[in-house]
Amino acid sequence: MPATCCAGPPGADTTSTPPRPATTSTKPPTTREQASGGPPGRVNTSGRATRPHQMSQRPLVTDTAHMAELRAAQAGDIGAIVAIDPHSPGRPSEIQALVREQASLVAVEHGEILGFLAIRPGHFYQRDFIDLLLVAPRSRRQGIGRALMRAALQNATTPRMLVSTNQSNTPMRELLRSEGWSPSGVLTGLDEDDPEHVFFHDTPAA
Repeated sequence: MPATCCAGPPGADTTSTPPRPATTSTKPPTTREQASGGPPGRVNTSGRATRPHQMSQRPLVTDTAHMAELRAAQAGDIGAIVAIDPHSPGRPSEIQALVREQASLVAVEHGEILGFLAIRPGHFYQRDFIDLLLVAPRSRRQGIGRALMRAALQNATTPRMLVSTNQSNTPMRELLRSEGWSPSGVLTGLDEDDPEHVFFHDTPAA
């Protein structure tokens, strides 16, 4: 099943695996992950945002260590976001749909988009859910994925946010624990012999 990006020790960043198109399965949604090379995942549509959510168009934060600006994703960014992971089937339409929801972030350095994170407000049992995280290959393990996840928490619309990753994605699970995410449970029957681990983190909206 999908998972959120693979990441290493503190300061490392993350990315996500090629997803399959979203379905209306009754299974809870899970975050896709690219770098671990895990199988594609499914996302259900069983939750809806508790209130409209739109990212501010002004820069949210600047990662001074890497001079990467984090801001809301815009329609004009779609091509550059797709280019981060150009070989995943269905990725362009998926990115377009996520950006259209106006709850996504990009990391920009010297005018180039190096990372992307998509949030689905209220999607996981009426709680915000990190659906997709991508970081350009040459910019991984530089803290960009970590910075995007921290910004996601700062922009949460619910008191608690969730994310998931495959059991095989040890670096991502280590990153989540290092950032204070707590285990919520394990989903089986999604990916063969690779359970999905769900994590949660309280947010400033709490």
